[in-house]
Amino acid sequence: MVATIAALTGCAGGDRQAQSGALPSLGASQAFGTLVGKAKAKKPTPLLFAADYGSGAIYAYDLAGQGQSPLWTLSGAPLKYPAGLWVDGALNLYVSDQSGYVFEYDAPAAAGPPSSPSFTYVDPNEFPVDVAACGNYVYAANSIGLDGAQSLTVWTKGVADPLTIATSPRYGDGVGYGVTCDASGAGHVFFGFDYADNGPGGIDEWAPDGSGTPSPLPMLPAYLEGLAKNQAGVFVLGDPFAAQGDAIQFYKETAKSPTHQLIKSWIGNPVGFAYEAGDKALWVADREYATLSRITPAKGTVLNTIVKPGFANLDGVAVSPPDHP
Repeated sequence: MVATIAALTGCAGGDRQAQSGALPSLGASQAFGTLVGKAKAKKPTPLLFAADYGSGAIYAYDLAGQGQSPLWTLSGAPLKYPAGLWVDGALNLYVSDQSGYVFEYDAPAAAGPPSSPSFTYVDPNEFPVDVAACGNYVYAANSIGLDGAQSLTVWTKGVADPLTIATSPRYGDGVGYGVTCDASGAGHVFFGFDYADNGPGGIDEWAPDGSGTPSPLPMLPAYLEGLAKNQAGVFVLGDPFAAQGDAIQFYKETAKSPTHQLIKSWIGNPVGFAYEAGDKALWVADREYATLSRITPAKGTVLNTIVKPGFANLDGVAVSPPDHP
């Protein structure tokens, strides 16, 4: 059992006190300077993050660039086996570490890696392989829980210990994983799993706080690895046991069969997915070929490929800014 880590909390700044008297008006030159200053304010650099649990590192790339070299690498304690990644609407990065924690980093920038997590969530199930943060909650998909079965761990944001650990008899001894939320911000959370070692896979919809009984979605992929959902409500997942070979499949929420699937020479074992803002491009982390590929979701046209010598076991991928709130 992983020991509980106490959350560090604090307040910045002091109370704002009322000031007497009228505020001085800005002169024309001052007002113009203020407007120019706002106009020159730079937006954060769009970033791509990749997690490699084999090397125990997270890599950051310039999303707009075609280069192969990362802007920076984050490794060392407390990271051990980083797997799933998620960027929320405030650009904070969440990392599920298979040592039994989810680490939150405050809006990492292009200039360099964050020095340490801003918050740590403790996962008693000890094997969180994917992560999502939506609304007031943080979620982790556990491939192996304390009882040997898969489960969904739910935390209230800012609380280190879980609110609940949601499970179902259907999760059994499967080994697939995935968790995602509605990209529209509707508050639904979806847990992807495999019924057994060799599938088939399934997706359950849980209440945001993990309470009650999940609602199973009709889709039944042969196997399931990785999970994401775009603004149009279409799921994307990896299916290494599809009839025609390793595939990336796209499902509507109410459909049993995929709307379409991609079977390409560059697809080996796709395990992580992240849509760019606007959903025009999809990033895929492929473990077999140790590549990060930027593709068009409809046809699977490769727009960019990142290959870093030394990728050991690619897993999660995330984009900042994301396509979700």
